[in-house]
Amino acid sequence: MSGQFLSLRQQDFVQAARAVGASNRRIIVHHILPNAILTETALSFRGFGVQPSTASWGNMLNAADSIEVIQSMPWIWIPPVLAVTLTVLAINLAATPSASPPTHTIPPH
Repeated sequence: MSGQFLSLRQQDFVQAARAVGASNRRIIVHHILPNAILTETALSFRGFGVQPSTASWGNMLNAADSIEVIQSMPWIWIPPVLAVTLTVLAINLAATPSASPPTHTIPPH
């Protein structure tokens, strides 16, 4: 996971957030953490992430690798899908200020 944080730190969306004045905490919580979770899940699902013996949402989803499993055994893939979705959604909602004023203003000319 720390390697993913380091690689995501150089991405354009992080540089853009930094350019508009986002704090390091906001960048980490709002941008890097959700992307790291989704990246780990996708890589593990495809078999390139953590080892299959390690518990991971991607490894749990990897068990649903056929249409038969998806159709006849939804209890295998629905819990990890819900966990990833709710975790990323909760992080984004918690990191988004609901009624706080802007952190910077553009001075009039």
